[in-house]
Amino acid sequence: MHMEPRFEDGRPMLMLGIRRTHRYDDAGEGLARQWRDFEALGLLGPGVVSYGVMCGSNPQARTMEYMCALEVPTFDGAPADLGRMRVPAQRYAVFSYEGHVSGINAAWMRIWNEWIPQSGHRIAHTPEFERYDERFDPKTESGVVEIWCSIVPGDAPMIDPPQIVSTDARQTAVIRLTIPRAEIQQVMGPAIGEVLGAVAAQGLTPIGSVFSHHFSMSPETFDFEVGVPVASTIMAFGRVRAGVLPAVRAAKAVYRGSYEGLGPAWAEFAAWLKTAGHTAAPDLWECYVSGAESSPDPANWRTELYRPLV
Repeated sequence: MHMEPRFEDGRPMLMLGIRRTHRYDDAGEGLARQWRDFEALGLLGPGVVSYGVMCGSNPQARTMEYMCALEVPTFDGAPADLGRMRVPAQRYAVFSYEGHVSGINAAWMRIWNEWIPQSGHRIAHTPEFERYDERFDPKTESGVVEIWCSIVPGDAPMIDPPQIVSTDARQTAVIRLTIPRAEIQQVMGPAIGEVLGAVAAQGLTPIGSVFSHHFSMSPETFDFEVGVPVASTIMAFGRVRAGVLPAVRAAKAVYRGSYEGLGPAWAEFAAWLKTAGHTAAPDLWECYVSGAESSPDPANWRTELYRPLV
């Protein structure tokens, strides 16, 4: 693959198709099945451009979301069982790959691991995609595929300017977890569902966003709570317990984008704390103000980052 891309300012696009989550370890088989299912819908044909769109990659859990899609002018009247994605206007590095589709994963790895680090750019953490046009032959699964890698300048901020705030203590309903880091994606969703189920079963209503409060983090392990603020004390129910987010003086930042960008966002936040001369307490928390439940476009997701100060 030629490693000198052209650069494009991509327009906003509406994508309609099949969305699935895959594990890195067996993505090849799963993606092939997904494309077969997409072709069976009968939407493809001569002159039709199709897309393989990636978002929501989680390197720790080794999973990613992939969408076989067509661009559409509107979602109005689209079948309810098809996935939707809004791809925002974005700057891209566009690479030309030629060969069998089995080599595309290695092409992506070269872009991320070789080209990005020396390019002066970083990944934008917005959807990026493969573009299949008339130069690709679906019968032989070979041909030319354009790889559109979303980028921003390497020095572009990932977080809004941090602020120093004072938080009020809030009653919460929580589950505490101590897990290997790689399991966080598999564990968090069910735990959040369990908390929300217990809150609803007791006639309570969340009065704030879902959060995760991390007490300690090592290279191997997360020790944290997931929960929601509630107006009154919840009774213990299964793994769910009453908790509290403490009243603290904290640094607060806002990150906008997919959850895979949270690690670099926290690193930027830590650098700001050091430069500003603040000393952080051992714990931290994230409030998931808006996410996939509110928009299919990760560019619209908003996470508040809190770091208590000492």
